[in-house]
Amino acid sequence: MLCSRKMTVKGGVAPNQVSGNEFLDWINSNDLSCMPFTGTCYTWCNGRRRFHRIHRRLDRALCNGMCLDEWDSYTYQVLVKNFSDHPHILASLASNSLRKVSNFRFFSM
Repeated sequence: MLCSRKMTVKGGVAPNQVSGNEFLDWINSNDLSCMPFTGTCYTWCNGRRRFHRIHRRLDRALCNGMCLDEWDSYTYQVLVKNFSDHPHILASLASNSLRKVSNFRFFSM
């Protein structure tokens, strides 16, 4: 899933498009993908009230092609915000296939 600007801003003045586009171009040119998420869309708020409140989705989890090939399921969860102005993020990676685990052994030579 390519990263996009969709659902990243609510309220306030639109952020600098050039900087945002440069960052998205960098993500896409390095073959990174945004992981799908659960939880709130917005990971930062300026803390103001009513019409002056601004929400942004600043925090994301990215993965590369190797991650996409290795894991059957990958997602991250935006947890409830506590003392910081950013919430914790919990990544989950799962594989449905059973991989043979090889035991490490020392051999005398």
